[in-house]
Amino acid sequence: LSAANKRGIEANRSAVDQRISETRSRYPSEQAFLSALTAEGLTVTDLRQRIADQLKSQFFVEMEIKSAIQVHPQEVTDYYKQNLEQFVRPEHVDLNSIFIPYGDDPQEAREQANMVYGRIKMGDDFQEAVASYSKAPSLGKIARGEMKPDIEEQIFSLKSGAVTPPIESDQGVFIFQLKEKFPATAVKLDEVKDQISQFLFNRKFKEKMGAWLNEARQETYIEIKKM
Repeated sequence: LSAANKRGIEANRSAVDQRISETRSRYPSEQAFLSALTAEGLTVTDLRQRIADQLKSQFFVEMEIKSAIQVHPQEVTDYYKQNLEQFVRPEHVDLNSIFIPYGDDPQEAREQANMVYGRIKMGDDFQEAVASYSKAPSLGKIARGEMKPDIEEQIFSLKSGAVTPPIESDQGVFIFQLKEKFPATAVKLDEVKDQISQFLFNRKFKEKMGAWLNEARQETYIEIKKM
């Protein structure tokens, strides 16, 4: 803020008015808004000054720091090639699932899950069993690493259309059917170039901002007076 003031930067009045209007809109009435300000020890004038100071500081950072930062396409490509392990879509599966919660009687839930599993093994349609017994939607797509290892081991070893025996979790019992399995694949550069560019920009900004702050601190005189 001090640096912005030295540069003679002024906050745009309409931008300040807009921020105040946005703040007002979060309250059910004007009285509620004023009461909240009073509780913070502020007046509308104080709030206007605080917002103006924030805008001046933000503009200074945009003008002095961010405007000088560039991320070249070659930097993005180089980062992608040097960090390919970060851009791998893990192996994942698409699942149908039946979930029977424990409720007040975990044993009853286990028995029902065993009954449903037995019917499926005898030829009952899995989707019909989902509609009749499941208390939650099917899980759908799950990536390796998102579930407990012992459960994952059973799921990822299934063949398409195959069904797991009842598997107990903390909340209830699951029965899974594998719809499709997808191998781990590398994400193409085009899919992540914007993400990489933003990451590199943020890293440069952090470094440049840190260097500017260190320089500003060295030029700042602080006097501590004894009371």
